Amino acid sequence: MPTASSAPEYPVSAKLERRLHALAVGLAGYGFFGGLVSFAGWVADMPRLTDWDNDGICIQPNTALAAVCASASLILLLWGHRRTAALLGGIVTFLGGTAVFQYVSGVDLGVDTLLMFGRTWGQKGVLFTGRMGPPGSVSWTLIGVALVLAALGPRARAFVPHVAFVTLTIALLSLIGYLYGAHALYTLPKISAIAWQTSSFIFALSAALLFSVPERAPTRWLIEDSPAGTLVRSAVPAIVILPILLGLLRLRGQTAGLYDMEFGTALRTLVEITLLLGLLGWTAGAIGRQGRRAAERERLARASDERLAGILGSMNDIFFTLDAGWRFTFINDAGLRSLGKNRDELLGRDIWEVYPDAVGNEAYAQMQRAMSERVAAEYEVFYEPWKRWFAGKAYPMGDGGIALFARDITESKAIDESLRLSRGLAAEDLVAMARLQALSTRLVQAGDFQSLLRQILAAAAEFTGTEKGNIQVYDPVAKRLEVLVHQGFGETPGAGEAGALAVTEEAARKLE
Repeated sequence: MPTASSAPEYPVSAKLERRLHALAVGLAGYGFFGGLVSFAGWVADMPRLTDWDNDGICIQPNTALAAVCASASLILLLWGHRRTAALLGGIVTFLGGTAVFQYVSGVDLGVDTLLMFGRTWGQKGVLFTGRMGPPGSVSWTLIGVALVLAALGPRARAFVPHVAFVTLTIALLSLIGYLYGAHALYTLPKISAIAWQTSSFIFALSAALLFSVPERAPTRWLIEDSPAGTLVRSAVPAIVILPILLGLLRLRGQTAGLYDMEFGTALRTLVEITLLLGLLGWTAGAIGRQGRRAAERERLARASDERLAGILGSMNDIFFTLDAGWRFTFINDAGLRSLGKNRDELLGRDIWEVYPDAVGNEAYAQMQRAMSERVAAEYEVFYEPWKRWFAGKAYPMGDGGIALFARDITESKAIDESLRLSRGLAAEDLVAMARLQALSTRLVQAGDFQSLLRQILAAAAEFTGTEKGNIQVYDPVAKRLEVLVHQGFGETPGAGEAGALAVTEEAARKLE
């Protein structure tokens, strides 16, 4: 049915989201156990555990500890333990921030050698003994900040991908330098270096941080069923991996003497063009298929909406929908007839502005309850301006608004009232019948005329609800009424009671 327009929200793949979650846990696990092994190298005096590339550049003990804390923080964050994750993230920020502060301020806080256990090795490419280098200290500071932000809540999490991209770039630069043997990419010339395993830890944790916020781009593009999602899933892995592999193959072939630099560069360029064009064609086809599927879903959804609108439009009951701001978003034909408006007068308008007389009545109260508590509510209300009764039910909708079914029950209310009165009269008639039956029984049982008259008088008094009465007959000879039986006057009537029993001559003449 027609609703207020909004930006399209593409569905996400729960399967892909679970895979990314598992991948993030795996990457964080690599950082955790790798950091433990590296730190154990300092504890056990085993340099080889701190220099995985065996080039003399060792990971520093405070860096290894930062990797362990950051990995544990990320795993706890993925498992829902946000407070502990934030605490460990704060420790990582402190470890990296302390080194950054010392580099910027020139102040030596004397904390760099606390975790070295008296070791004198592992200082190649290090500016200060035991201190992580500038690239590493900046990266770990940013990773710690990102972990704290990720634990704070949705708004703070929005900044996590931006921070993770910075650290991912630093790590990727160093790793490509190690892969190609380009020392300048992982050492600041004559200043500082970053160990291979440090780069790999930063890369793994940066990627895991991106995967830990699937509601944010670019991770959302990996899991949503949209053109952007199709493009990212298809193109990005190839765009990242192919140039690295082709560059490595070109370099290895040139080193082995298979071809010179010029031929190798030309061959690499040709292969890159061919592969990228093939990738482009494959991606375009995937996006086209995805677009056609989306168009078909849209067509089916539109057809479904039209069928639903047709069904609701042909209903005899009133049906309309309101958004979270109480504005009409749909109303069927029966609703238009009952409300006495056309669609242009209602759609987009606040219901309480259109019908201010309804504010405060039972329908208003129950609709407010359905809107605020998100529960179904029903009501019966007499709308005074129209002198009509309405019965309705309100149901909360997924978009924050409510849907209402209502019908005019004025006629049925009148019928119910007539039935109620009829039932009351029938009950009274039943009581009267019971009394007549009882009277008939007493009359039959009466043994003489005097007793019969007394029974008749008693029954008449019971029907009329009085305590006193008499039966008189007119004597045409004496021209007066004679009291045959009476009740409630006593055996010997008093003066007032005798007067009530007497009849004047004028009344007697009238009786003649």
